[in-house]
Amino acid sequence: IVDKEGHYITKKQNYSEFCSIFRKNDKLKSLCEKCDVKALNRSFCTSSPYIYRCHSGLIDMAIPLVLNGEYLGAILIGQAILLSNESYGVERILDKNVGKSIGDSMKDKSVRDAYDKLQKFSHEELNSIANMVYYSSFYIVENIKSKKWHNHKIDNNLENLELSISPVGPAVNHVKTT
Repeated sequence: IVDKEGHYITKKQNYSEFCSIFRKNDKLKSLCEKCDVKALNRSFCTSSPYIYRCHSGLIDMAIPLVLNGEYLGAILIGQAILLSNESYGVERILDKNVGKSIGDSMKDKSVRDAYDKLQKFSHEELNSIANMVYYSSFYIVENIKSKKWHNHKIDNNLENLELSISPVGPAVNHVKTT
């Protein structure tokens, strides 16, 4: 989750193994971050989910966090393969990025194996995911702003587990202060 300036307010985590390998390379990491910024700007301008292909050919999404017409930030999700375009493939991705000094580690079997583990979705599934997260974000942001979320309890075989100790805790605290 990022704020409206694009600064991460949650820990950068849950990258796929493939993206983790790319982000270890400074040049490729820079390209990843440029894709994120472009998507954030697009979701900010449209106040709607933006689904896009990143520089490595994967599908990502920027889902805006909006409250009463005010853009608060965005949720970045994705790292998937579009089912109808599987021909993009790991070979094309590696060829496209070789000129960026990705190094020998990018050419080994681990990159191909990591690519094969990526989830595959259809256009319809991606749109459904984007809309589900988008509409859920209204509920989340509204409850955080109204201070209902801080005391929200989750009953899931764990007694009195507060959301504020979950990985989204920092985001909850950030939204409450804006």
